[in-house]
Amino acid sequence: MEMTYAAVLQTCKEAGGYNQPELNDQLYLQCKGFCEIRNLDKFVNVKCLWLDQNAISDMDGVGALPRLVTLFLQNNVLRQISGPALGSLKYLRTLNLSHNYIGSLTGIAHAKGLESLNVSHNHIASLEDMEELWQLPELSSLDASYNKMERADADDDLNVANFFKKCPAMAVLYLHGQDLTHRLKNYRRNMVLHLPTLTYLDDRPIFDDERRTTEAWGRGGAEEERKEREKIRQEKADELTSRVQVMKEMYDKGAPMRAQRQREYEAKMDIEAQERARTKLRFQGLFTELDHDEYSGRAGVTNTEEEAWTVLTGPFHDESFAHARDATARRVLAQAAAVEELRLQREAEAELEAQAKRIAAEAAAEKAKQKEHFDEMRYWITRFEEDDATADAAMQRDFDVLLSELAPTVTTTAEHPATLKPADVHSRASSAEPPAPIPTVSPAAATTKRWWAGGAKPKYSS
Repeated sequence: MEMTYAAVLQTCKEAGGYNQPELNDQLYLQCKGFCEIRNLDKFVNVKCLWLDQNAISDMDGVGALPRLVTLFLQNNVLRQISGPALGSLKYLRTLNLSHNYIGSLTGIAHAKGLESLNVSHNHIASLEDMEELWQLPELSSLDASYNKMERADADDDLNVANFFKKCPAMAVLYLHGQDLTHRLKNYRRNMVLHLPTLTYLDDRPIFDDERRTTEAWGRGGAEEERKEREKIRQEKADELTSRVQVMKEMYDKGAPMRAQRQREYEAKMDIEAQERARTKLRFQGLFTELDHDEYSGRAGVTNTEEEAWTVLTGPFHDESFAHARDATARRVLAQAAAVEELRLQREAEAELEAQAKRIAAEAAAEKAKQKEHFDEMRYWITRFEEDDATADAAMQRDFDVLLSELAPTVTTTAEHPATLKPADVHSRASSAEPPAPIPTVSPAAATTKRWWAGGAKPKYSS
């Protein structure tokens, strides 16, 4: 994909940038498939540029951004560093060239103000290919791990340390993941010993205790290192003891004040306890007085109620009141008896009414049942009449057929009575076809017909 001005501006807008190119200070152009860096002349105020994960093979186009501070070019196809392009970037401080195909750092010296450089996962084969790092006085962080550097001199363990001694500001250094450091004896000790500004090496930081033991090792070997470790241990123990002593002194110093505050607290508690006791006694007196007043009041109310009751119930103990009471009782009993009699009468009436309704319902059901039998009888009479009519019609047809068959014989005999002989009659009678059978009538139909003719009706069982 070509890096056109329109494509860069569109990407800037998608990332929340400005329509005016000179107003943007960051450009996010990663993962766009760009092959060359171009058409960035109008973005003159960009300070941070992301061009990682593209297919860029040349750095020349970045020179159009004079205010650039941070440049990310990892995961591209760079094979060399463009010195002139870096020379125009006077404010460049961070450069990431990891995961490329760079075999030498030639040209990196043009970035005089560079502070952080990442060239990991490249094809750098030796320390000599990185000699231009000596010309970067501000370089404090270098990641050159996972390259292809090998040990040049098998007898010189100080080769790597001596190389980076010429980088005076080096503080963070990554060189792991290659044979250069893997086979060096005392690699970490030599680096810590000869690089006093180093604070982080490969996989862990460099603390003061490690630097002290390493410097002791440099002075007198393993024995001196052991003594230094013992000294450090003793210093830590002494420091801990001194801290405990300081705490103890502070505690003892505060003992009089604590005792005074304890006494003040106890005096305060005594005063509060006395106050609570006085309050309790005062409330107990009030409660006793209230109880006495309540008891006296209750006794007076009880006496008054008893006197009032006596006044009210006195007249009811006379003889006349007794007679009136008995009369009232009898009247009440009579009323109760009348009410009970009325209740029984209503129950009887309700029962009679229910019985009448039940009898009416049974009569209605019987009437419906009789009507159903009558309808059934009328249905069967109609059926029987239809059957009789059908049978009579069939008999009439058969009779008519028989007469039609016998008609020639009767006519011949009537026309020639003198010539008709008994033998002829016999022969004709014998030669004639037998008459059709007379249809029979079912016994039920005949019986019904006879009943209907005689005025009697058939009886059906319910």
